Amino acid sequence: FIGTSRSDWQGRCLSLGKLYSRQPRRQFPLKNTKKRGFTLPEIIIVLTILAIMTAIVTPQYTGRLQKERFDNALYQLQGDLRWAQSQAKSRGELVKVAFYPSAGRDSYRITALTTAQLLKSVMLPQGVTVNYYGTTEIIFQSNGAILQNGHFTLASNGRKRYVYFYQT
Repeated sequence: FIGTSRSDWQGRCLSLGKLYSRQPRRQFPLKNTKKRGFTLPEIIIVLTILAIMTAIVTPQYTGRLQKERFDNALYQLQGDLRWAQSQAKSRGELVKVAFYPSAGRDSYRITALTTAQLLKSVMLPQGVTVNYYGTTEIIFQSNGAILQNGHFTLASNGRKRYVYFYQT
C-alpha cells in the first residue's frame, strides 16, 4: 500500500472484507441508569428516628451521670474524713476539716491546726452542695476522736445523704 492515496487504501481494505472496515463507534448502554443515593423522605425518616432515640437516651444518661458524680463525691468525702482522722493520729495533732460554701461549687479543706499546714483541698462536683447543721467544721483530736458532734447533708438534684459525726 505504499505510495497509494488514502482513498485507494480504504478501498482495498474494504475489499478485504469487514475485518478492516471502519465502523461507527458502538455505544454501550449503562447497565444501571438509576442515580444512586438517598431520597429526601428517606433522609427525613432516618433523622427523625435518630432524634427520637437521642431524646429517649439523653435524660437517662444525664441522670446517671449526675448520680455518679454525687456518689463519687460522697465516697471521696467519706474517705477524706477517715484520712483526716488517721492524719490526726499519726501526726499527734489536731486536724480540721472545714467546709466552704460558694455560689459556684462548695469545697472543703483539711488542715493540721498546730502547724497550720494545708493537707488537702477539694472542690465538690458542680451541683453537689453541703448543708450544715451546727458547725461547718470537723476537728479530729490527736487520738482520732471528734472534738464536737454535728451533721451535714450532701445534696444534689433531689438526692440527699446525711453524714453524722459524734464522739464515741
